[in-house]
Amino acid sequence: MDRKATVLSICIAAVLMLAGCSGSSNTQAPPEAHSSPVTPPPTVTDSGPSSPEAPSEPPPDAVTQLIQDALRSDGSVSYRELIDRLGTPRSVSVEPVANTYDPKVVDTLRTMAWAGVEALVYDVASEPRSFLIRFSVLSAQYQTPEGLRVGDSHSRVVDLIGKPTERNNGSNEWVYQESDATPTAMILFLKRGTIQRIDWEFYFS
Repeated sequence: MDRKATVLSICIAAVLMLAGCSGSSNTQAPPEAHSSPVTPPPTVTDSGPSSPEAPSEPPPDAVTQLIQDALRSDGSVSYRELIDRLGTPRSVSVEPVANTYDPKVVDTLRTMAWAGVEALVYDVASEPRSFLIRFSVLSAQYQTPEGLRVGDSHSRVVDLIGKPTERNNGSNEWVYQESDATPTAMILFLKRGTIQRIDWEFYFS
């Protein structure tokens, strides 16, 4: 399993743990999956514009500010807020995810794509909460709060933010991870010595 799949599994499990902890402490253990009918996902109130709109290209300053706010709040950015701040995405793919604590409940994983920007958002069905799990920049049009862009050289990376906390030479990933209990990580994907993609991965406890 590659790093993205592993991190995504950890993030989803942590989000479900957070949602489960906020529920009743008297909740009984869920019955076995084969004996529990699955309820279709409820209508998500945080579902985007009420009328069709043309896909938009996010303003560069809006992307940089969103990254800063997401880092300050450990990814507490909702699906609705992403649309309000970045505009209508070019595409949104929806994947149902069974809730670990209640197999009758189906949560929602949304992948949103704009020109040069992607976001992965987890919606908890049992309560009006959504979490930004991953935010990605794939275009030189956008700049990180530190001043990095897609296309920058590895030497510029080291000049601006220093050496990575982890380096995977096999996949050409440079990882900058915080040391907190719920660390946020910035991952740089390099090819031939230049940045091709920048991801931020958010964790929850």
